[in-house]
Amino acid sequence: MDDLQPTEEMIEAGISTLWEQLPGMMDSLYQEIEDDDERNALLSDTITFIWQAMKEAQN
Repeated sequence: MDDLQPTEEMIEAGISTLWEQLPGMMDSLYQEIEDDDERNALLSDTITFIWQAMKEAQN
């Protein structure tokens, strides 16, 4: 069974891709959630959930 947790590097790459593809949405997120830890946790969770969904879809 494949690991359903992305690596830290994968999460960082995913967040960078969100900035590239959805800059307006990311700007809004940074304005709405000022706490760095809360925002980073949300982004990390989002990338992880997307990763898990993609891995599950492969099976």
